[in-house]
Amino acid sequence: MRSRFTAFVKRDADYLWKTLHSQHEARRQDEAEWKAALLRDAPSYTSLRIVETAEPDGDGVARVLFVVRYRAKGRARVAAELSFFAQEDAWRYIDGILTDAASATSIAAVEGR
Repeated sequence: MRSRFTAFVKRDADYLWKTLHSQHEARRQDEAEWKAALLRDAPSYTSLRIVETAEPDGDGVARVLFVVRYRAKGRARVAAELSFFAQEDAWRYIDGILTDAASATSIAAVEGR
């Protein structure tokens, strides 16, 4: 998670593509187009706070709940996501659930448990 955040800060689209899981929906798109869109629409990220992590479940999927601060269109903003990662040759980002940063207190809270 931290390495992907750093890649977002540095706008390293190659690394972000490389760390996508083979099942991620972006893998069905043209790589160059995906990277261009990512860079064109990227906000300026300023901080990352990991709220909670969960070890891999029975399917081998680990979870990370985090909050980011960023600037977009001249305004400071905050967002939260519960991200899912699985091992291939390394940990790869599968997908995530965006959630309100104020309610991102635990993985269980985001998952509704």
